[in-house]
Amino acid sequence: MMALPFADQSFDAVTTGYGLRNVPEISTSLAEIRRVLAPGGLVLSLDFNRPEHPLVRFVYLAYLTVVGSALGFVLHGDPDTYRYIPESIRRYPGARGVVALMQQEGFAHATWQPVLGGFMAIHAARK
Repeated sequence: MMALPFADQSFDAVTTGYGLRNVPEISTSLAEIRRVLAPGGLVLSLDFNRPEHPLVRFVYLAYLTVVGSALGFVLHGDPDTYRYIPESIRRYPGARGVVALMQQEGFAHATWQPVLGGFMAIHAARK
């Protein structure tokens, strides 16, 4: 999502699932998404969220570390397969931070909706 191979204003909508959290620069990806969206186009992004409350965040990340290791071992024979997820969530700006980045990149009506009690979030905005 850092350099999309599409012409400007090619799409009426762009969706991502667990994408923004894994790019080197979220702002660059949002600018690129905005470039390929037609005027009035919609961007939707589903991703893990970083809980704001420190205790909830600690328990959540610990849970993901343990469960991620178990799932990695059971599904892939490697407990490290999903180890990156908690660390990527620590670096992620969280739901409010993504909304702020969307606004900085020129998106209108940037919002987020909590999913699973706020452990995940859906972001939406318009070009």
